[in-house]
Parts: sequence; structure tokens; C-alpha cells
Amino acid sequence: MAIHLLDIDLLIDFLRGRREAHALLSGYATGPDRPCISVVSVAEIWAGSRAAERATTGALLSALTKVPVSENIAASAGEFLNAYRRSHGVELADALVAATAVEVQATLLTRNVKHYPMAAVKVVRPY
Repeated sequence: MAIHLLDIDLLIDFLRGRREAHALLSGYATGPDRPCISVVSVAEIWAGSRAAERATTGALLSALTKVPVSENIAASAGEFLNAYRRSHGVELADALVAATAVEVQATLLTRNVKHYPMAAVKVVRPY
């Protein structure tokens, strides 16, 4: 069984009705892999949510396992920022998500693979 950390772009795709995102998330109901999200993604999704999506957003988030930011994750994110902010434009939220993936030994699923240049992070573009 693999752990998949879902990036916010996949959640947005699901909320906006993108077929591929629905297929991906539906597959977790019957498959052996477990999806989770960083609590950072919770803040990001609520910050950008549309009024008409609030109920669906809440339902989606309640169905997913959330990984809190620990001191170890925060320290790793700081190291990622130090190494990649200038050269790759990595921002704090992406560094925290990447560090979370490393900490829980998850594969990070995202369409924004360029946000995650870290060699320690296994990144997969699911569609």
C-alpha cells in the first residue's frame, strides 16, 4: 500500500469538476493506496474557495487524512526554501508540502511538478 500526498491543484480540479480528478479520487475508494493532504493545503483550499464550493470543499476535506506540520517538517521546509527559493522560485507552501511528503514517505501527486525540484521528493503527475 502506497501513501499519496495530494497537492492542492488536484483538489481544485476535483471541485471544479475535472473528469481526471474525479477518476483519480474515486479510485482511492476501491484501491489499496491511501490519499492524504498537508494541513497547508487545507489553508490554501479555503483561501481560494468560491462561495458555491463551500459545502463540497468541506465534504472533500473531511474525507481526506490531514498531515499536521511538525517541527521536523518545518525545519525540512526551511532547508528546501534555502536551497530552491532563488533558483526555482519555491514558495513556503510548496516547501511545506514537499517536506510533508518526505516525512510521511509519500509520493506527491501534482500537476505542478516544477514546484517540486527537490531530489528527496518523489513526484508524480497523475494526469
